[in-house]
Amino acid sequence: MNIAIIGTYGLPLPLDDFKKILPKPKDTKLIFGTVPVVDKQVWDYALKHKLKYFGIVPRLTMTENIRNVIQEADKVLIFWDGKSEKTASAIAECITMKKDFTLYTTYSNS
Repeated sequence: MNIAIIGTYGLPLPLDDFKKILPKPKDTKLIFGTVPVVDKQVWDYALKHKLKYFGIVPRLTMTENIRNVIQEADKVLIFWDGKSEKTASAIAECITMKKDFTLYTTYSNS
């Protein structure tokens, strides 16, 4: 299953919770390519846990990058601070594209 990870810039991902959130490792490929800081966290997690991954090079506008990442996914995990307009646009894009997504708005990374 292709899982896109989209997060808000400056908001650390709850990496300790990913094992509970993600499907079985052999069935999972992580997709990223929207915000470099978030992408690095996802990439590091994939390498550490020996997961397949696919990074989309962010060469286009942020909106186009978000659309491309979502398009490649079977499911989208969105980590949002409740303020970021770009992350909000990812939610809207998932709805428009009828993509399965889960929204995480409150969590701690301790």
